[in-house]
Amino acid sequence: MSSRLAAILLGLVMLATACGSTEVSTTADDRPTPPSTTSTTTVAAITTPEAEAWDLVVLGDSFANTLGWPTQLADLIASDFGVATSVDGDVCFGGCTSLTRIRSSETLQDLIADAEVIVLQPQPGRVITPLWRSYFDGECGGTDGLECFRQAEDEFRGYVEELFDEVIALSQPGAIIRTTQATGTWAIDAFHRGLRDTDPDTFDAFLENMLDLSEHIAEAAADRCILVVDVNAIMSGADYRQPVNPDYSDDGSHPSQEGSRIIAEALHDLGYEATVGGC
Repeated sequence: MSSRLAAILLGLVMLATACGSTEVSTTADDRPTPPSTTSTTTVAAITTPEAEAWDLVVLGDSFANTLGWPTQLADLIASDFGVATSVDGDVCFGGCTSLTRIRSSETLQDLIADAEVIVLQPQPGRVITPLWRSYFDGECGGTDGLECFRQAEDEFRGYVEELFDEVIALSQPGAIIRTTQATGTWAIDAFHRGLRDTDPDTFDAFLENMLDLSEHIAEAAADRCILVVDVNAIMSGADYRQPVNPDYSDDGSHPSQEGSRIIAEALHDLGYEATVGGC
């Protein structure tokens, strides 16, 4: 365990002993510790003068570009605790996955092992792109023409579970692990312009597939006590069917600075409790 994480855990013990309640604790310079939104327990801020910078590691596809919401989240963490917060990780797209990148890179494994905060965005593109191609080519299979969707959903479920388990195994005790449901429900219009109007049945099939993938992420996260931000709802509305707000995305697929700000704040609002294994 790193000295900085040990300091956090020591602060938590001291807080529980001294207060015996869920009152908000303070740092040496009276900076308030952000409360968790999912538990009555808060994690005490770093109080030792030897505290080092925090490491935020983000794994995902181009939606998780470190210049967007990851950087904004790091700024929020730094503001809360008064320590520099670096952003690192891996952005992987074009057929690769975070899981294969982790298993083939000792550098990435070390980053995960040293991180105080880890945010995962399981890549949906590895599933969606070939599915849509098969569907349009009439090669999806099944009496309803959607068999390839079901097969891919089963594969994706297994992939997400393996990814979560791999990251949990590599991370240090007390690491804060979060994930996003960001399967791109908002991006159908960008990938297939006009589809929702010209072929609503196909639009609905694609949307349902994305929501099934998203549900697999939520279920796997809940089984491991990983807290989740539903990016699909942020970008596509509560019913997941709305065209993306142009303020949230410049290209219809990736978050703009404003969209990134909202995603970063949603992750920040989850608090700092290390929930893995605690539900």
